[in-house]
Amino acid sequence: MYNMGVSVLYATVGISSNNPEFVDFNELWHHNITNFYKIEKVQFNEHMDGYIVIFDNRQVPPYIEFINGSVIAVGDFSRLNREVKDRFYTFFGNQGIFLRQVIYLLESQHNIHSLHACGVYDPESNDLFIIYGPSGCGKSCVMLRAIEKGLKLFSADILHFKVEDNGVIFFKGPMKQGVRIGTLKHHFYSMLNKLEVKLPDVPDEWSEKIRLHLEKFETNEKELRNPNIVIVSPWMSGESNKTWIKEEKDNREIIKSLFLNCTEKIGQTFLLYEYIPVQSFDNQIIAEKRLKDIKKLVKSGLIKKYYRIVASPDNDLREIFEDKF
Repeated sequence: MYNMGVSVLYATVGISSNNPEFVDFNELWHHNITNFYKIEKVQFNEHMDGYIVIFDNRQVPPYIEFINGSVIAVGDFSRLNREVKDRFYTFFGNQGIFLRQVIYLLESQHNIHSLHACGVYDPESNDLFIIYGPSGCGKSCVMLRAIEKGLKLFSADILHFKVEDNGVIFFKGPMKQGVRIGTLKHHFYSMLNKLEVKLPDVPDEWSEKIRLHLEKFETNEKELRNPNIVIVSPWMSGESNKTWIKEEKDNREIIKSLFLNCTEKIGQTFLLYEYIPVQSFDNQIIAEKRLKDIKKLVKSGLIKKYYRIVASPDNDLREIFEDKF
């Protein structure tokens, strides 16, 4: 067997396969560079938090099982790897097993939760703006608008946090993000020089994305302890002529929204290789712990504002960022 050990934050994963194609660090990092701030090689050993074990065998129908934090897979995966159209949903794709397993291990083994969220930070006021929601809701639009006006990037897509007795720690997320070419062309054209990007000619600018490298805008801080939190839940649409903003003050709604967001990545059953159903990585024990920590965060008083907004991507959102602009 070929073996490799990797770590993300405090979680360690051992990867084993009889096919070296599935034990390739460069391939792993390439597909997860928009998920995590850093993935590091570590020594493979018998004390990893979890394992991904892939037996590549063309004679056996594909089978995948998730047991106690580890993934066991048997089947003709080299063929599926060649034939798959959407590489996001492979073992190490952007939305594949590795992402979900790491999120599970961070939570179950290290009490670190993961929001599907961008984070922008103002070091002078210690304000952390958490921009969260499902794919396509406009998180990147709000993030880019904040960066344009001088705020620092803390995470471009996934934001990890840990609730402790004396508050909360946030951990820096990825500095790269895929953004629709149409979004950049029609709503952020004036930023292209600042982003150091040239848009390619493509048949469909709204289905194609370009990867932005945003390191020049990142914070110096790798961790933030007890920042002032402002949560923004956007729906950005080019068809919105008016801006609608609601400040949510009901803690029950805030707790529910945070819980559902934190559950998104590991709570779904999904199709691997567009063909194999893979069960949710969630379970009752870690879900109850997640809810307990979210309630504790909300009751801590660190969340200063929670906004729900519907607006055009062209809106500068002064109402949200107040004096930052």
